[in-house]
Amino acid sequence: MNDHHADNNERNSQPSGRSGPSDDLVVDEAALADYLLAHPTFFERHPQVIAELRLPDPHGGRVLSLHERQLTQVREQCALLERRLASLMAVGHENDALAACLQRFTRDLLLTREAGRMPARVIAGLRDQFTVPMAGMRLWGVAHEHASLAEAAATDADTRALADDLHAPYCGLTGRYAQTAWLGEEAGDARSMAMIALRRGALPRAFGLIVLGSPDPDRFQTGMATDVLERIGEIASAALSRLLAPEADADASAA
Repeated sequence: MNDHHADNNERNSQPSGRSGPSDDLVVDEAALADYLLAHPTFFERHPQVIAELRLPDPHGGRVLSLHERQLTQVREQCALLERRLASLMAVGHENDALAACLQRFTRDLLLTREAGRMPARVIAGLRDQFTVPMAGMRLWGVAHEHASLAEAAATDADTRALADDLHAPYCGLTGRYAQTAWLGEEAGDARSMAMIALRRGALPRAFGLIVLGSPDPDRFQTGMATDVLERIGEIASAALSRLLAPEADADASAA
């Protein structure tokens, strides 16, 4: 359609002086929008429309010109992008902080020469580096010289089976797990917990279990991401495997 025909159609589509308010009800808004999109020169031929057009302010009762409304939209889009960028930057800073914690945790374990001190260093690292209020662990199959460690106290078959079945860290409420008793005197205050199995690589049989606790019921939530807990488990497993008896190590490799 050329501009001459467009002008004719526009004049033909204009309501006559006898039209009443009810004529607005028959306007096809979709067709009107399509027409304006298909004929961008409409406003060039009718600049007074832009000058006289008034739109409601989405943030108040006043009316805005088309230019003011467009400027408002651009500002809103910029504000939305700024919020998204700030959110991404916050996530990036949080990831950097977690990476630094993992690095310090690993460094401290590498600097621990005596294998017998390793369980205590792991627990201390979890509390200090990751601000975990409560932490405990049990190990089994340790060498004779480490059998007197508190973390090597006897565990039942159910606990060992639970650890074997944990192929990813558990996070959730504390209600039905007796392992919260490993958290010591503060165990009664724990409202959420995480459990991390200790194993050599991808071997199916675990040689220990770490339990973390918090009085905050939302600290360890069911369904939360466990990537950091998995990395902690891998690092702790590598460090604590130094305590295993040779026969236990061989049994795990053969499992």
